[in-house]
Amino acid sequence: MANFRLSGDKAFIGGDLTVGSAAALKNFLLTVSRTPRREVSVDLRGVENWDSAAIQIFLSWMKGSKDTAIVWRNMPPDLVEDLRVTGLANLFSGVPHEQ
Repeated sequence: MANFRLSGDKAFIGGDLTVGSAAALKNFLLTVSRTPRREVSVDLRGVENWDSAAIQIFLSWMKGSKDTAIVWRNMPPDLVEDLRVTGLANLFSGVPHEQ
């Protein structure tokens, strides 16, 4: 099960980001976008599983958030590798994994 929390300019996303949680992820990211921000930090520390649906939703959200800088934090190393293999890693700027 996916879980989401917004605290100021920080979005925390965790759990299973698969096709089963795609609608919830999309709705959460739309909520993040409703308040104009210059920058938003997306912390993926709690993400356990993902699939191409989650990546597609992230890409669509990023495309629609042109006026907001999105900084990705604590991406699971395997997700970073999946993005690299698909040629999408350069679209996800930020800190892949912090301690």
